[in-house]
Amino acid sequence: MSTLKVVAIDFGTTFSGYAYFSEHEYKRDPLKTSTNADTGRLASYKTSSCVLFDPTRNFHSFGYEAEENYSALKGKNHDWYYFRNFKMMVYDKMGLTRETLIKDGKGKTMEAITVFSSAIGYLKSHLFTNFKKQSTSILDESGITWVLTVPAIWDDKSIQFMREAAEKVGICRERLILVLEPVATTLYCKKRFPLQKGTSHNVFKSGEKYMVIDAGGGTTDITVNEMRTDGSIRELHKASGCDWGGKNVDSSFISVLADIVGKDVMENFSVINDYDFLALLNDFEMKKRTISPDLNESVTIKVPKSLPETFSERNPRSKITDVILNSKYKDQLTWIEHEIRMDANLVKTLFDEICMQIVDYLNDLFTVPAFTDVSCILLVGGFAESLMLQTAIKEAFENKKIVIPKKAGLAMLKGAVYFGQQFR
Repeated sequence: MSTLKVVAIDFGTTFSGYAYFSEHEYKRDPLKTSTNADTGRLASYKTSSCVLFDPTRNFHSFGYEAEENYSALKGKNHDWYYFRNFKMMVYDKMGLTRETLIKDGKGKTMEAITVFSSAIGYLKSHLFTNFKKQSTSILDESGITWVLTVPAIWDDKSIQFMREAAEKVGICRERLILVLEPVATTLYCKKRFPLQKGTSHNVFKSGEKYMVIDAGGGTTDITVNEMRTDGSIRELHKASGCDWGGKNVDSSFISVLADIVGKDVMENFSVINDYDFLALLNDFEMKKRTISPDLNESVTIKVPKSLPETFSERNPRSKITDVILNSKYKDQLTWIEHEIRMDANLVKTLFDEICMQIVDYLNDLFTVPAFTDVSCILLVGGFAESLMLQTAIKEAFENKKIVIPKKAGLAMLKGAVYFGQQFR
């Protein structure tokens, strides 16, 4: 009989996934964890945070599969329910309950608990299916410890909401643990950077203060902690931050296009041709991962033909090329049929505002007397993998030790697995 010891599930604004360790892995390496290596369009160990329901409100698909299915529906998707980045939809909804409603891209509403529980149920099913394919022995589901990550800014009602969503898809209350995201992140870094040999200080020695910056797709959450003598964590600054996530870079990109074709054209395009709008964002997502301060070459992004068609319908006497020649982008951007080529400097400016907002907030935080002696910054989350953000923080805080784990987007998820091990 094969035993899964701990399974952790993380819902990100942009990507969601799970990690686990089995009895077999634990005997070989107590720190060994496995993740869902998704085979979707983007190179990621998670899958897209998208849920698709059919017109009768029954769950249809999740992740990249949901994106593909929704796009395939094209003009026949009006009665379907498609939720993308649904975690961000409840960002300002403190006190989540079973009655809380969220809207999909076309304004249709559904109970938030149905959306969340369907996502948990999918990831649970995906895990079991894959695990059974890889193992010849019988899977014992009864002994699994389940761990769900929750934002530190959520209140008790919202945390209870997540617990109920998990129970709704068969996860036993007695086997379920919820962990705050900064706690999971700290535990991961503590496990992976235990000694810090060759440095002037140890990040995790008793009395050391450190900052955790969890930069995700939708938000950037910041906490300040102190290590106690018994190895426990004392919270000095409760999670704060704002909607300063990687999606802001997407918004800056869309704003550039709106400056050219018109805000009304972009809004119409994103609603009427939402499947093409999704394809545009996905192509940009792949390209933005390669952008660094050293980038010198132009970046080419595919543009669905429905966007210039929408422009022509609303501006029959104008051409996009002429608009560009008369705009501030005339020397920075070219639009050739269904591709746009953006100058390297223009692409890099898409990161400027969001990076500046994060750095400015950190500068303000470090003026607080209790935090002036914070010596280390742990930078994690999907957006933390951006070389543009990494460089901005390193340059702004040269006097701080910056720790960025490999695959920073998985730090919290793997930390949640370690957290679950403590309760076995």
